[in-house]
Amino acid sequence: MRISTIQLSALIAGIVASGPALAGEVPRNAINDFNQGDTLTSGDLNGNFERLRTGVSDNARSMPWINGFQDTSFSNPVNINTTTWTQIQGMTVSAGNTPVDISFNAHVVVEGGNLDGTDRYRFGICKGTASNANLVGAGWWRPASTSNQYQSMTISFTGFDTGVTGDVTYSLCGAKLNTTDQDVTVYRRGLTATIAPQ
Repeated sequence: MRISTIQLSALIAGIVASGPALAGEVPRNAINDFNQGDTLTSGDLNGNFERLRTGVSDNARSMPWINGFQDTSFSNPVNINTTTWTQIQGMTVSAGNTPVDISFNAHVVVEGGNLDGTDRYRFGICKGTASNANLVGAGWWRPASTSNQYQSMTISFTGFDTGVTGDVTYSLCGAKLNTTDQDVTVYRRGLTATIAPQ
């Protein structure tokens, strides 16, 4: 199949926006270096579109993206019954080879009963697994005294991690501060990560 330079230029112009180059964008003269009247082979076209694909991929990677989870049901409770971090739920962020910064927003809905006013609970965003407790964000709950009653609270907190590369797991975690604190249960929860190249 033969396509004229004018047709090819029109096709590429419809794909590549006008204006200044974005980070990683292939310069226009590198995308279309043909002259009017040139005979193009399939190799010429494939080479042009490969350069275009690379430019689009580089630009897409330079834009922020979002990852996360949200559990709005009561069907997946997690008991917080120890002073060591317990994983509530986790996710993997695929950052690639270029370092990125990650901003987190997290929340948990926690419920407990027979709380005496001295019970305290920690919640965090652990980088890696819950067992290594490398915190990038944290929250806290100290409920009031409620003899023979239940109370619940939504705890919201944020986090931040910088210079992240590769595939990294982040876990929403919880723990009692003291062994004497009453056990509590986490029901609904969510964690979102906004990932942006440095």
